[in-house]
Amino acid sequence: MVSDAGQSLARQLKEVVVPEFDTYCFKVLAEAAQAAGGYATTAITKANAYEMFLAGQEYLGEHNVPDAGRVAFCTYKFANYMMQDPAFVKYSDKSQEMVIKGVLGEIDGCKIVKVPSSRLPAGAAFLIAHADAAVGPKQLEDYRIHDDPPGISGWLVNAFGQRVA
Repeated sequence: MVSDAGQSLARQLKEVVVPEFDTYCFKVLAEAAQAAGGYATTAITKANAYEMFLAGQEYLGEHNVPDAGRVAFCTYKFANYMMQDPAFVKYSDKSQEMVIKGVLGEIDGCKIVKVPSSRLPAGAAFLIAHADAAVGPKQLEDYRIHDDPPGISGWLVNAFGQRVA
């Protein structure tokens, strides 16, 4: 019973909770960027992707956001544009390996995390945030399994979270 409930809870977290929570956090981060004026409306192309990324890095640097600990969440389309941008791709062995494997990893000291475009707000190709500013406020603390509760045939899993901030 515990194994089945644990698998169901893990599936629910992976397929529902995490995507919804990520979408919410990205929305809040994008709204904060808009309120502070830290966004661009220029359309991203393979010719300007790296330039736009560096402009975002510059904006954060000018606003005293530490270089260490920055994370960029980008769409797969933006990541593809980055790998096709001639200003970004150099003809060294390392960059060619990156293009072949399709892994960006880190750019300008900023960790790159690719996410589905459905998780970022409409029109956002990437968000750069500092890890301390983008932490999730809740995490799973405990869960309980109820066997055949009233009105339900089977097991009911109740999950409990705690505030982390």
